[in-house]
Amino acid sequence: MQYTYTLTLKSDAEPGTGTGGEIINERVPRNHYGNPIISATHLKGLIREELLKLENLFFDELNNLADKCCGKADDEGEGDWTTESCFHISDAVSDEDVTTSFVSRTSIDVKLGKAKTTSLRTTERIAVGHIFKGILTVNAKEGSRQDLAIRLAMLSIGAVGGNRTRGGGKCVIEFQEQNQNPGDLFKQLLESKNEEQLQNRNVDFSQIENVSQTETVTLRLIFEADSPVCCPEHPVPSNVIKSGFAIPASAVQGLILNRLNQLNEDAATKLFNDENFRAYPLLPCSVSKQDKKENYPIPLRVSLTHKVAKLVSDGDTLNDQTVADEAIVPYKWDEIEGANPLKAVGGVLLQFTEAQEEKDSIQLWKTNSIPHILSAHGVLNDKNIIDGRNLYQLDSIAPIVWAGFVRLPKWAADVVFGSCNNNSIQESFVSFGKKRSTHGNGKLFAFHVDEDDKMLPYNGSTYGCKDMVLILQSPVLLPDKPPSNQSANEEFKAFVENMWGIKPKECMGTVIGIQFGWNRHGKGTLTGKGKRVRACRCVMPGSVIIFDANIENLADKIKSGLGGGREQGFGAVAVHPGKATKMFNAGKSDLKSLKSDHDEKEMVQEVLNIWNKHQNNLPSPSQLSAVRNELLLNGKDNALKYLEQQIKRTELIWATWEPCFNEVKNFIESKKANPKLAANGLKLLIDLKISQKIRM
Repeated sequence: MQYTYTLTLKSDAEPGTGTGGEIINERVPRNHYGNPIISATHLKGLIREELLKLENLFFDELNNLADKCCGKADDEGEGDWTTESCFHISDAVSDEDVTTSFVSRTSIDVKLGKAKTTSLRTTERIAVGHIFKGILTVNAKEGSRQDLAIRLAMLSIGAVGGNRTRGGGKCVIEFQEQNQNPGDLFKQLLESKNEEQLQNRNVDFSQIENVSQTETVTLRLIFEADSPVCCPEHPVPSNVIKSGFAIPASAVQGLILNRLNQLNEDAATKLFNDENFRAYPLLPCSVSKQDKKENYPIPLRVSLTHKVAKLVSDGDTLNDQTVADEAIVPYKWDEIEGANPLKAVGGVLLQFTEAQEEKDSIQLWKTNSIPHILSAHGVLNDKNIIDGRNLYQLDSIAPIVWAGFVRLPKWAADVVFGSCNNNSIQESFVSFGKKRSTHGNGKLFAFHVDEDDKMLPYNGSTYGCKDMVLILQSPVLLPDKPPSNQSANEEFKAFVENMWGIKPKECMGTVIGIQFGWNRHGKGTLTGKGKRVRACRCVMPGSVIIFDANIENLADKIKSGLGGGREQGFGAVAVHPGKATKMFNAGKSDLKSLKSDHDEKEMVQEVLNIWNKHQNNLPSPSQLSAVRNELLLNGKDNALKYLEQQIKRTELIWATWEPCFNEVKNFIESKKANPKLAANGLKLLIDLKISQKIRM
């Protein structure tokens, strides 16, 4: 069940982020558009708090209520109920411009009667009266104990943010879909039975038609996220959990299997063992949502062989001097301009179909242009921490749009996604990644793709190349013990020949590393707690395989994947689409257009003054371009912050900035009303510096 909730502030609220600076100690949380929000993680913590109150008051009737609704805090599943939270909640966002202000407080030394040293704190707060909205999704039968308890806890929240005991953040929460008051829900909760939370678990699978059919279909998946997504690719030794930009194929397969398992365990096992069941990772394809889901571009993970000039910005058109991919066309490095070095990049290549505005184009979306959200989280009363306070940060991908493919038997597609064909799109609520009760929530759309479609990962031919070039989309499992006296490229080449019986012409950009994993059910784990899946030695995504053209049955081999581990999402391979012709414009900038010709002429004169004074003592074009990119992507404040960081870097770097530092800083600050004017000015300065290098 899905409920739309509204949260109305009855007093100023201070929902802090756990981050701040020297002047402002605590700022309100904001989404990737910069709008203040009431975070979902904070609301979930308050829900758990209310459930614990109910549990303590009525222990015999409501034993383990909080854990059954919110999941086990220690992740040590006991009993016959799942340890995963049975509800999902989104951030509360306002439809209007939210007013914030700052308040300063200090602590008084009672004995001395004056303020304590270093006790002054300044926090940001949201003004009273604002209304925030969000979605609460409960994965339980309507009217069940879990459903009633979660709704009652949500309505019982009386304040949000910090300083709640001092009257801060007083609020009223209501559901738009139903008018039940907390008293009615409380009465129903005490009268309810402890029902199983998952819906439709005991469906008779024998009633599902055509279960024995062997026809395989390909579905295109579109995931429109409503909250940040965190899918870590590597374990980290710090308290910052960093997400990769891909939603792994294993997560896609796990979602499908889990949904089918809720209907019938035998059916899920049958699909798990089916050799035709293969998923591709979901990759970023758009920042904003579209009405026509078919019009999203098709993304493929780019290899390290793909290189782009350091000076290229979002939205720029590319040419042979600004982009290269040695897997497609050998690059003439001896002819490259010294002022325009190319650098390997990570990210995705977006293929735009004929139905879209960017017809037949291939655009590169660089990893560092994919929007992130950094958030701080605190867990109180954590049993695994000595002092009970578990503080950590999440570096998540902002709510954007992902796309990918899955191949599976038609009977499974019909059961899990409904009847998907060219004329219908099946929609469902899903969650991916860590903290799925508050992160990774959104809608998944699935629709059938014709097997002859050239945009499929196993069809078509690589643009601009006489050879067939393949690129890994998921890790490929290797033997644990590496062969002696072989490079990574040589080992991967021999592995491909052994698996497919075809000798590659070449393997390029091969990266071999260790892949980690974990799961809730604990199957395939190492000894000890944590439910970690054993580490595997793998060829990482982005590595390239090159074959001579016209390989027989190559499409069938790509469909079957490369190597073992299909059940865990390993071995997905795709045809390389070709070189990028344009940089993808992520659309994060809200820079205003130029005001007038007079403003532009004034800007040009200021830049020429800087040039005439410091042309022999300016930073390199790439250093200036880094400041400009910060200005374009993240705004004036971040550009100035990046500029200030140059002071603390190496002596050599600071020496290049010192002569002109103040003038460049003042130039950016003077254009605060129109940051695009400053960006154009820096571009002019970069062009002048490049022209100087070429002449030299």
